[in-house]
Amino acid sequence: MKRRFSPETSVAFVCASLIVLGSSPAEAQVAGYVTGLVGIESFSASSGVVLNTFYPGDISGTIAASSNGAMLYSGAITGSGTLSTLFVLSSSTGEIVSQIPGLYSTPRKTILDVTGTYAFVLCTGTPGKNSVTVVNLEKQKAVGYVHVGGGSPVDIAMSPNGSKLFVSVQPTSGIGGDLEEEIAAFSAPATQGVYSCKPEGNSPSVCIFNTGPFGFANTVSGVAGDIAVSQDGTWLYAWNPGENTYLTAVNTESLAVSKISLPKNNYVYGLAVAPSGDKAVVLAVDGLSTSFLMLDTQTNALAGSFSGTAPLAPAFGSNVVAFSPGGDSLWSLGECQVSCSLLVGQSFPSGNLISQTALDPSLDAFAITF
Repeated sequence: MKRRFSPETSVAFVCASLIVLGSSPAEAQVAGYVTGLVGIESFSASSGVVLNTFYPGDISGTIAASSNGAMLYSGAITGSGTLSTLFVLSSSTGEIVSQIPGLYSTPRKTILDVTGTYAFVLCTGTPGKNSVTVVNLEKQKAVGYVHVGGGSPVDIAMSPNGSKLFVSVQPTSGIGGDLEEEIAAFSAPATQGVYSCKPEGNSPSVCIFNTGPFGFANTVSGVAGDIAVSQDGTWLYAWNPGENTYLTAVNTESLAVSKISLPKNNYVYGLAVAPSGDKAVVLAVDGLSTSFLMLDTQTNALAGSFSGTAPLAPAFGSNVVAFSPGGDSLWSLGECQVSCSLLVGQSFPSGNLISQTALDPSLDAFAITF
């Protein structure tokens, strides 16, 4: 049974055209999405063919798609950068169906709960307003905030069963002050609860919140960067794109922290968990080549690899690699030799090339999602 989030009950250039080498009939109608600074491109998960390009406005963060694929959700700057909204878009036309206010900093990433009732929007860039906004999509309004005092949220993730929300935070130099005063000041515009999340001991941390009913559960200190959760919810993985030669693994029950070392001179640029649940891939660059390293999510051991394309540097809170929902293809964003981004599809687990697509140069792509 799916759990409902309830905050209201508590306060490089390869080609100018598409090269298609293979396809996955089972996923012929499944669409993936590439987010750019000026718009969104949708593509076929079987062939990589670009289906639509939308320019709805100043999209500033990653998008989330409804379970039926009909709607897209993305934060957008609609004011000076301190007043932003959540766009609800038609996935077929790109039309803005509605705009939900209540975001108080620049939106960077949007995810949905397992029921599709709530959206969580990571917003950062404005001291004192850095937060994760909880939006009730049925009521079309913001209903809660996770306020990050003395720092900034870096990434958000949810356990597959929807029971936990993870918020990765980084301390911000020069932003201190009294946390209670910050929360009191922040709560002024909020009609619902404001929940605190702060870097533990002034070090990078991950705050864990229970979602039913919503409330703070724990903090894991010393864990930094982008995050992802294994399909069974046992492991939380964290990494700093392009900086770490290892993954941090957190047991979500015991909160024990361990490190998974990559091969020598390999740096993590991204991670995607396979829908099957037993595998993940780590996008690794050693300066000369790019590889997808196979990670066994039961043992956290690395075993096997296949070649990839030199990736784009991930933007704030985004990822440049993602599995298709069926898990038989893997998609990543790479660099063209000309000013554009390259969408690369590979079959999984073989790594065989499905397609390479040069995206709209004006898109300035930075994230991929399904």
